Amino acid sequence: MARKSVKKVEVDDRSKMQKMRDKYNELILGYEKKEQENKELISENDKKIVDLEIKSINIILQKIEGKDLIHNRPNINDIHGKIKVIKKYNLTVEQAKKISDILLDDRLCSINGVNAYLKTIRSEIERKLTEAVSRELDEIDNIEELKTRYRENLKLVKIDNAILRQSLSSKVQGKTYKMQMELAAKKTHNDVSENIENILNQIVEGKLDIEEANKIIEQEAIRIINGRKGNKVLITQEQEENQIKYQIQKKIAEQYEKYPVKNPKESALLISELSNGGLGLSVRAIVDNLLGRKKFDEAKELCKSFLDRQYRDEINYKEIKNLRNKIRNYEVGDMVLRGLRSDWSKEEDEEYYKLIKKGIELENVELDQIVLGKSKDGLRTVTLKSIWPEEIEKER
Repeated sequence: MARKSVKKVEVDDRSKMQKMRDKYNELILGYEKKEQENKELISENDKKIVDLEIKSINIILQKIEGKDLIHNRPNINDIHGKIKVIKKYNLTVEQAKKISDILLDDRLCSINGVNAYLKTIRSEIERKLTEAVSRELDEIDNIEELKTRYRENLKLVKIDNAILRQSLSSKVQGKTYKMQMELAAKKTHNDVSENIENILNQIVEGKLDIEEANKIIEQEAIRIINGRKGNKVLITQEQEENQIKYQIQKKIAEQYEKYPVKNPKESALLISELSNGGLGLSVRAIVDNLLGRKKFDEAKELCKSFLDRQYRDEINYKEIKNLRNKIRNYEVGDMVLRGLRSDWSKEEDEEYYKLIKKGIELENVELDQIVLGKSKDGLRTVTLKSIWPEEIEKER
């Protein structure tokens, strides 16, 4: 009687913390992996190997005689063998161009029936050529240089495949747009007059003359409006002043390292008074500043201080509750990230996982509310739910 074959089952002995760590790295880096494989630096040794193979192909090419396919098949097979070796390596644009030119050489192309044989090889080399150009463009971080080099490469290399040409074009357009947005964001990020800079620094210290600050903002609004002569977009002075006040609040919330709040409660009250807006938005800006610097206890204390009766008409309990939940989620997220970035033993991993799980259960935390980061391209948000072992098992 024949024995039944027993399927070998692989045992996953990773700790739950390690599973989370692996999944986190996969999701955070996943969008980069394929690009990174193509971006790998080409070593000098690899260059030499490819150069020698190209040299060998040129020698074989010289042996081709006449147009008879059968007579020249050994040479064609030798060239194909060399190209198979070359395909294993990342190529420079120059190397890929040389191989592409070889495959279009009259001596090779004039052989009867060879074009059908070479069609697949040409397609593969065209893809390698596209990858080489793409890699070169990846290294450029100047918009004008990127456009110039792209145009030069298109003149230099011949890429017939419309899909490959479009992929390169889309890549350049996408990268150009991204760099333009980064430059605009950087300009907006740093474009602060000296007077507004002084207001920001005074707010984080918790000391600001509101009347004087309003005069400065009024003058700044007039200066900006006068600088827009010829612009068809109509905006009133009051609207411009409100925009400046909003930017002040936004910079304190987002640029927490440049503007570290030292007196949270006073700063929140000053922003509220300056902006004539609700206290809730001002407290949120200060909470964001504190969370960015991982000042969780100070953020909690700030929320607690505004539960006092005297602020009841300016900020409601629901706003405070939402901010407290935000602080809790950030704190849990920070705890998880510490574990993900640590290199511990399996036993230490298991203990830390239990600690995280206990904290989540005690605080009644929703896993999808714990944000751990984004993929480098900014397209995907990774939450604790994305990497939680039990959740991953449910998906299987």
